[in-house]
Amino acid sequence: MFAKFARTGVLIASIVVAGCNDSSMKDFAPEANKPLPDKILADMKAKGMIRTSSVMARIFKEEGKLEIWKAKTNGRYDMVASYDICKWSGKLGPKYTEGDRQAPEGFYTVRPSQMNPRSNYHLSFNIGFPNAYDR
Repeated sequence: MFAKFARTGVLIASIVVAGCNDSSMKDFAPEANKPLPDKILADMKAKGMIRTSSVMARIFKEEGKLEIWKAKTNGRYDMVASYDICKWSGKLGPKYTEGDRQAPEGFYTVRPSQMNPRSNYHLSFNIGFPNAYDR
């Protein structure tokens, strides 16, 4: 009898606590499926960019910076955001072989099939190393 009341109490407490949660179901969606933040969308609109236009990333190893650029409706690119890179492996200089812990240097095309939707936090993707120039 006591066990039945205890289970009922736990169930009621769980429902009450769940009601205190201000998260929506979208907070539990995989990162790759979350919408762009409103600020980024507003900045893109102000610069004449649409959501589906091409994206370019520039990484400056020594400075520890990642820049995201996006094509505007006139075909020119403009910077959308800049991020600090807090940690990276290897040392300055080009990548020569897979597994050398260096970051590739050069121009790489990343297609949708190279994206990793199961990446939890950093939205990883296959950069396509080695490309034709690297070989």
